Amino acid sequence: MNENTVNRLDTTVKQALGGDRAALAALFLELRPVLLRAARSHLRGRQPCGRRPSDLAQEACVLALRGFAQFRGQTGRELRTWLQQILRNAIIQALRRSGATKRSDRATDPLVAELRSSAPTASALVSGRQGFRRIIAAMAKLPERQRQAIYLRLLREHSLTEISAELGESEQAVASLIKRGLSRLRTQLLPAAARLRRVGSTRLDEAVLSYLRHSDLGTRPPLHTFIAEYPDCVATLAPLLTWLDETQAALTDR
Repeated sequence: MNENTVNRLDTTVKQALGGDRAALAALFLELRPVLLRAARSHLRGRQPCGRRPSDLAQEACVLALRGFAQFRGQTGRELRTWLQQILRNAIIQALRRSGATKRSDRATDPLVAELRSSAPTASALVSGRQGFRRIIAAMAKLPERQRQAIYLRLLREHSLTEISAELGESEQAVASLIKRGLSRLRTQLLPAAARLRRVGSTRLDEAVLSYLRHSDLGTRPPLHTFIAEYPDCVATLAPLLTWLDETQAALTDR
């Protein structure tokens, strides 16, 4: 970019950060072609789950618009870097989801095929097919809305926005469903683990929502850094989010 373009973008970024919605729209209109070129370069002709480069560039723009309050830069260059990070995460999620679709097909209707699987044992999760089946069997026992939210997040690897649209719930409500479903899964699969301490529901929901949004944007900080922002519920938040990450990894590695 030439100096005039850089200065103009920097000015528009400052205006957008100041709450100018027209400036914000102008930024994304100008930078979307940059994201589209980057998406084409990353994908090299691939269309994971039928997603074209234009679809993923658009998804990155939507995620960035929704999460613009989390942007910590001040310049056009920083915004461009932030957007490209979100795009890379969207592409990675799409590629992973392409594999997740095949995995989740083994638990269709959803999860009914695994309802008769053996119940979880008293031991912690194990790796491999046995661990996968235990997670699926535990998921099948969750209340319906919690099961749907957990299924879409952990097996389908959908974003909060996608789950919200599919379930007809707000993102806040989806985050709450995921939180409660995770807590129940943990109790079922790790009965020997200490029970999660009860804290104010609103504060914990807020923390889980923020963590999930950061994950969708690809801007999630290290866990210890994130939970330090919520000292009033760290005793519950830390094991809950650790459990989320471990369960996601166990299913993703399938």
